[in-house]
Amino acid sequence: MLLPITLYRQRRKEKSISPWSIYRSALNINSDSGNCACYDRLGNMCRITLPPTLELGSLMSAMMGIEIAPEQKVTLDFQKLDFVTPQGMGALAALIDHWIHNDYRVLLLNAPLCRPFEYLQRMNFFKIFGVFVDEKFSRHSQAGRFAALEHIRFDSNSKKIADNLVNSISGGEAFNIVRSDLNSPLYESINNIIDHARLGSDKSGYAVAQSYRLGIRDRRYVFAIVDSGRGVAVSLRDNQRLCVPDDLAALELACKRDVTGSEGVKDEFGDPRNVGQGLFEIDQIAKSTKGTFSLCSGNAIRRRTGEKVETVRSGWYWQGTIVIVTLTYSRMREYIDSITPTGKIRLGRA
Repeated sequence: MLLPITLYRQRRKEKSISPWSIYRSALNINSDSGNCACYDRLGNMCRITLPPTLELGSLMSAMMGIEIAPEQKVTLDFQKLDFVTPQGMGALAALIDHWIHNDYRVLLLNAPLCRPFEYLQRMNFFKIFGVFVDEKFSRHSQAGRFAALEHIRFDSNSKKIADNLVNSISGGEAFNIVRSDLNSPLYESINNIIDHARLGSDKSGYAVAQSYRLGIRDRRYVFAIVDSGRGVAVSLRDNQRLCVPDDLAALELACKRDVTGSEGVKDEFGDPRNVGQGLFEIDQIAKSTKGTFSLCSGNAIRRRTGEKVETVRSGWYWQGTIVIVTLTYSRMREYIDSITPTGKIRLGRA
């Protein structure tokens, strides 16, 4: 019988001590429901069966209507899981992180039985939480293929995380144009999470990327940065010059040039940091390369697909911010070819 893994928070006296303490529980719950996402109250426990395809929408659908009492344990059943997207992985990690930081015990059930178990190991999903660390496969370079899940904390190296994300883009030196221009706004997005963690919010985030084959010659690259922090609207309201009535308005404002709730923020060298540019530049990169950019926070989501932009109610609520960028090799190649004769043009600043 496979025993579930239980994660819970351990009070710590020093920051150098890991916040997680792991133990194996004899508790076992069998999932006999035919639903792809179900929620059961069993005494002091709630069980969430992860959907076959773990993406942001399906995960939030699985969470709809769930209220977890402080004395309850959260059980995540992995058995039906078949495919995991970067945004789904990042959001699930952020939810687990949020639950543990709020002193809920989280049980991971049937994880070794799910089809993408080794993939989740390779992407460091389990390693971050200190479970299922024994691996039966060989690791190879992730460059040009993926960027394993990174935990963004108060002491994280934002440059290294941003470099890993953009290095998941394959292609020769010509693609350094896109890698360089995407690196800067991703770096700023990661720094936003670190800033909030250093301000004592005790919140963290996650970053991950994956490339997929599209036909014979094309590839799709998906980047996701997820946190369960303050959210876009609350952050922008720190700037008293801005009018932020709701989440819809907040997402529209956040994607404009030089709009920030953190004026005067400095980098590690004491110089003014490039705040208020990150989301705007990501938006322009998606536009220039005919990619997609989704920004989720609160009860709203803003989507750009090439030239088209729509901001709508999401139908669910996310406490924090989610950034999802999707680019394709062929569209990036077209963009690079279009600007090569005139030299390098900074994406988002042309």
